[in-house]
Amino acid sequence: MSSAEAARLDWQQRIHQASGQVARGERIELAAPAGLRAAPGAGHVTLT
Repeated sequence: MSSAEAARLDWQQRIHQASGQVARGERIELAAPAGLRAAPGAGHVTLT
C-alpha cells in the first residue's frame, strides 16, 4: 500500500465518508460579503 493509499484509508476511517460524498445538513443562509456574489455548490460556495 502506498503512502497516498494509506492516507486516504486513514481519512475515510476517521471521517466515515468516501471522498466526493457530501454530507447533508440544515441549510444556512449567509449573505455574500460586500461587492461579491455567492454561487452555491455541493458542499461549498463560490464567491465572485
